[in-house]
Amino acid sequence: MAESLELHCKNEEFGCPEIIPYHTKLMHEDSCNFRPYNCPWYGCPCSALGDIPLFVSHLTNYHKAVMLYGCKFKLEFLIEDLYKYQSYKWDVTIINCFDKHCCLHAETFLIGSTPIYMAFLSLIGNQVEADNYSYNLEIGGNGWKLTFEAIP
Repeated sequence: MAESLELHCKNEEFGCPEIIPYHTKLMHEDSCNFRPYNCPWYGCPCSALGDIPLFVSHLTNYHKAVMLYGCKFKLEFLIEDLYKYQSYKWDVTIINCFDKHCCLHAETFLIGSTPIYMAFLSLIGNQVEADNYSYNLEIGGNGWKLTFEAIP
């Protein structure tokens, strides 16, 4: 009897119209295009939750994340105060490329007196969409450069 049971997706309130067989419901909900996103802003007790347009709007309006349009660009993150304040710098930039949104997270911090530079790019969407794209991220300064290529 359970095999014939069909249920609405738990993301129905976010726009998912799917009615799913019971035995595939969890798998669908894990990759549902309408699943909500949690705010990734580091160091802020933010409980924002919503679909992609709300998520992007929240990051740009509430957290003042910069929105870039295009698929090729150069960003510079200045970290000159890292030693002065012995702290970290965290930036999130939203990128709109081919009407898909990505988050570029960049962080710098000290471990002892050694500066650590970290950056990653994530597609706001599902893994099937991410598999259609690739990116090239270069991080460098003071005569060095690190290049990373991957799918978001």
